[in-house]
Amino acid sequence: MKMFKLLPAMAGVGALVITLSGCGGTQPAPGAAESSKPTDVSLYYSAPITQQSLGTIAKEHNLFPSSVNVDVKGGDSTVGMTLVSSGRVQVYINASPTPEQVVSGGAQVKWAGTWQEGIDTVFLGRGDVETLQDMKGKRFGIIQKGLTLSVMGNEALRRAGLTAADYTSVPLGTLPAVNAAFAAGTVDGIVTDPASAAELLKKVDGSKSLFDFYGNIPWNGAGVAVNTEWAAKNPAAASAVLEGLNAALKLIHEDPAKVTPTIGKLTGLSGPALDASIARFTEHSAKEIKPLTLETEQEIIKILKDDGEAWATPTFAEGMIGDPKYLADALQKK
Repeated sequence: MKMFKLLPAMAGVGALVITLSGCGGTQPAPGAAESSKPTDVSLYYSAPITQQSLGTIAKEHNLFPSSVNVDVKGGDSTVGMTLVSSGRVQVYINASPTPEQVVSGGAQVKWAGTWQEGIDTVFLGRGDVETLQDMKGKRFGIIQKGLTLSVMGNEALRRAGLTAADYTSVPLGTLPAVNAAFAAGTVDGIVTDPASAAELLKKVDGSKSLFDFYGNIPWNGAGVAVNTEWAAKNPAAASAVLEGLNAALKLIHEDPAKVTPTIGKLTGLSGPALDASIARFTEHSAKEIKPLTLETEQEIIKILKDDGEAWATPTFAEGMIGDPKYLADALQKK
């Protein structure tokens, strides 16, 4: 989604400064002032996948502190970009590069924490595409230019020695459409999630996995970003939301069977595919939300720069990471 690129980049968005007092994890006292009522918070996740299930789990299992009333919705990442950049969504569960793109257009957003410093996706090829180098002259199916799977696919192909001129990117709009195009043979290669990849490898003759991104390319594959203008005015609520998300992350690791129905409804997976998705998540995920590292964020920015984003600079990388104090405050409540 390129509408944000028309605005001036804001690499120097100020560091998020939050006062940590009275993080809401208790019931309001009788006769408390109107301001002590639960703070309404809108949380948006950009994809119905296991690694972005924390908000839904926290909501369904009553893990958010009573000091916040969290409305959880999910949908298209480009819609989420519009909502969080305008402040209509205060908390955003996503993967890079969407928050980076929002900030490049001037939105007041920073990463608050992550639970997956890796992107859990796979590059598939079909037909005579036996290696990434074989994508030369072929069709690469993407959701939309600039979104996560496109950026990651381009990076893998660059590492294989190809340039953007060596293959044709075919925008298809949604991940199901990308998967369907691969199954139908209208594209030769795609980047998709592991559950979809497993199904496609079983049903598409001559298909093969060419590259597993997890562990091979540093990336913020799942994390939470906050609207900094809102968080600066509502520090206790920001910490409370993170507290609930961290409790959901802990529950997935400690009692996955308890959250399997919730994740199944969210992802549409069932049976062995659902079990495999949760197992892969617990294998690759941190056990508690942690701050982003500058090293990983700088690697992300480098990849975006190589992908043609002029705003992606080392200084910009530093500006993406929010003050970790309120995350630390949330973790103290775990």
